Amino acid sequence: MIIPALKKIYYRYINNLDIVEKNKFDSLDDTCSIVVNYKTPDLIKYFLYNFRITFPKLHLLIVDNSNFDRSTDIIYSVCKKDGNMTLLANMFNLHHGPGLHKAIQYIENYFKFVLIMDSDIKFNRIGILEDMKTSIPNNFLCCGKVIHVNEKGININSNEKNVIPYVHPHCMYLNIKEYFKFSPAKLHGAPFIDTFKSVKERGMQDLLIDFDVSNYVTHLGRGIVIRTGGYHTKNHPKYSGNKETKF
Repeated sequence: MIIPALKKIYYRYINNLDIVEKNKFDSLDDTCSIVVNYKTPDLIKYFLYNFRITFPKLHLLIVDNSNFDRSTDIIYSVCKKDGNMTLLANMFNLHHGPGLHKAIQYIENYFKFVLIMDSDIKFNRIGILEDMKTSIPNNFLCCGKVIHVNEKGININSNEKNVIPYVHPHCMYLNIKEYFKFSPAKLHGAPFIDTFKSVKERGMQDLLIDFDVSNYVTHLGRGIVIRTGGYHTKNHPKYSGNKETKF
């Protein structure tokens, strides 16, 4: 076992898997997938197992915000054996929204679409991507379960004031090119709140395609929140508000 003080050097400079895997991106399909991990080795271990059974050939990018804890070791080992997964290990907890945004930036020149998932989901049947693709028009931003929230990300009735149509990101299919036309995912319990708020402000809600993912996915819900004690939405010293930060 590599001691924590040396893991950063090992993963960052000696055996940086994400750089190796990035060279393979241009030979893959038009769709990638992304999941974010934060100090939940049990969740990510099962997720990776369940994901690969469901999607035998889909490339997966794992954003690891765990600061090189035991879950990083698990992810790294699975990636090496799998050969079609990428570990993107951050040097600190970048948080969910900014981590997703960084990952989307990372793959934007290699893929057109991305399936975004939470690590506390379980796929119960195959075919979700194929069925999503048959449900979406040529011009769309996002496909998934549409709920209605306020600016705090709290569920409200669709007829209430200042309601925001919100595609829940525990399992959603995103058009990368269209995503960059709107506000990015951010540090928030509902990370895409600004994205979908800007969609509404422009009157472009028809770009959000409602799709019942519960026919394919079971969402544990708040899996990381329960295990790690909260959403951890206090600003990181290297991240402030909606400003785009280079790392």
